[in-house]
Amino acid sequence: MKKNYVRQLCFCSVLAAFCFVLDYGATMLNSVSGVFKLPLGALPIIIAAVQCGPLMGAAVGLTGTFLTQLITYGLTPTTALWILPAGIRGVCMGLLFIAFKRSMKTLPLIAEITVSSVIVTAVNTLVIYLDSVIYGYYTPAVVWGGLFVRIVTAVISSVVFALILPPIVRVIDKRVKKQG
Repeated sequence: MKKNYVRQLCFCSVLAAFCFVLDYGATMLNSVSGVFKLPLGALPIIIAAVQCGPLMGAAVGLTGTFLTQLITYGLTPTTALWILPAGIRGVCMGLLFIAFKRSMKTLPLIAEITVSSVIVTAVNTLVIYLDSVIYGYYTPAVVWGGLFVRIVTAVISSVVFALILPPIVRVIDKRVKKQG
């Protein structure tokens, strides 16, 4: 097994753990405040997609979100549906980052992260719909009521993530080069 592959696997495992901690914290904050869930768990997914590619981004998202789902709600028939958006975020972000020639400039990053976040918001809305139909609590208010807030949150968090991502990636790159 190659040294770089093992290093990348360890790095993505740490990011999956961060994804879990941030996503779980945001879920707990949401359950207390009752407002909306801040997408804090998205940052490690984005970092993995940028540093390691779309598949590792998806793996980080699926793993971290699965752990959050498992600890918060348990294993349910819809668990796979609820973790799917995080995996899609990793794939979308990784592919968009490659399409934009791996640019770490602010505007391309804002575009990439915003597009992937809006796609994830659409998939989350579909998951909410499917979950509500499967469990019999569907009303238009449940599915569509918070859509505007979710889109605004996605766009604002995308801008914030695009601004903080370059310094984070620079620090990671320095540490990797330093270690060999």
